[in-house]
Amino acid sequence: MKDKYLERSKFFKLEVEAKLINGTKTGIKIRNFPQIVTDTMPEFGGGDAGPCPVELMLASLAGCVVETAIYIAKRARIRIGDVRAETRALVAKDGEAYALENVETTLKVQVLSPGNQERARECLGLLEKYCIVTKILAKSVPIALSLIVTNEKPGV
Repeated sequence: MKDKYLERSKFFKLEVEAKLINGTKTGIKIRNFPQIVTDTMPEFGGGDAGPCPVELMLASLAGCVVETAIYIAKRARIRIGDVRAETRALVAKDGEAYALENVETTLKVQVLSPGNQERARECLGLLEKYCIVTKILAKSVPIALSLIVTNEKPGV
């Protein structure tokens, strides 16, 4: 079975536009999706009208980990049910600015195929290799990625 994703061009272009709405609130346009609003947290003088960009970056990491896990499981023909990722990080003062530290992502995967938990662990161990957001962020901050594979639906 050929992978439609791999049949596409080797390169594709992504575009995002960000525009000031007012104060510290920014509107972000991605393709034809509804506008995403970001804002600075009140602790930093913002209006808290939406998630801050760092939260969206962490959301991108969690989303990419989940989507990559689904892709890997599908390619390995491992039937999965519920898939969740929880991502946490610490923003710490770094001189006059702030830096991201201690980024941790926990992926929880429900394996529906009996007896395939160990195989699923091995396959999902490829996440760091194939998750593009993990690869990008890991160049600037260490990311601790942990994996929980179970045959039960994982709780949050």
